[in-house]
Amino acid sequence: FTYIVQIKDQNGFPVELKWINGVLEPNMSISQSISWTADEEGIYYAEIFVWGNMANPTPLTSIKTIILLVST
Repeated sequence: FTYIVQIKDQNGFPVELKWINGVLEPNMSISQSISWTADEEGIYYAEIFVWGNMANPTPLTSIKTIILLVST
């Protein structure tokens, strides 16, 4: 599988794209995370995708969106 996180700014412009590849056996579970540091304050949206892999972008889950509020 490929776990993909896309960060968009408040205007919907992508500012970061990261992914991790992995393998899961039946009945296994995994907790994934990807780190990111904002360059400036604002509202950001993290879109999380899980695909078969980058060469075979078949969705394995629906897209999850998380709203991030960055302030100093």
